[in-house]
Amino acid sequence: MELKVLAPGRHWMARTKERRKLAEITSPLGMIDVIRGPMSASAHPREFLERWEFVLDGADLLLVDDMRVPGYGARKRVAAESTVLLQGVPGHLSGARTLRPSKRFVALTWGGNRITAKVGRPRYSIRDATGAECAAFIGKSWTFHRADPAVVAFAAFFVSASIEPMLMSPLLELA
Repeated sequence: MELKVLAPGRHWMARTKERRKLAEITSPLGMIDVIRGPMSASAHPREFLERWEFVLDGADLLLVDDMRVPGYGARKRVAAESTVLLQGVPGHLSGARTLRPSKRFVALTWGGNRITAKVGRPRYSIRDATGAECAAFIGKSWTFHRADPAVVAFAAFFVSASIEPMLMSPLLELA
């Protein structure tokens, strides 16, 4: 998984005022376009939220509503739970960051299914509901054991939103 940001850094890390393609991600299924745009102002008048679209071959792979800018803003929204559509099936993204490694996670739940990114040694892993490893990653190096659309879409969101720090210890930020 390689993220190629098409917009200058200040545009990628800032709120978008119009819907546009800002990045591309190389994945095992092909090139995924990352499109970000504002949500309606009436939905959340006190905060500026975006809709992120992950498009594969012209079809929506994953739609994430109620999202903020990449990095800290995205991590905060995932912790508060964001709504998603994974190939037309409604679901949500959730996560937690605690001192205990076994309690840190980012999860995608849709239509009775669930895949979870968790802490592992020496790498992080994405596992399905049965506990089988679907993908593993260390930094930018990804290994897919099962490249189905749900796993690839979750990995694409993980890479583009920069939410890997949710799986790291919060004590690392104190240094």
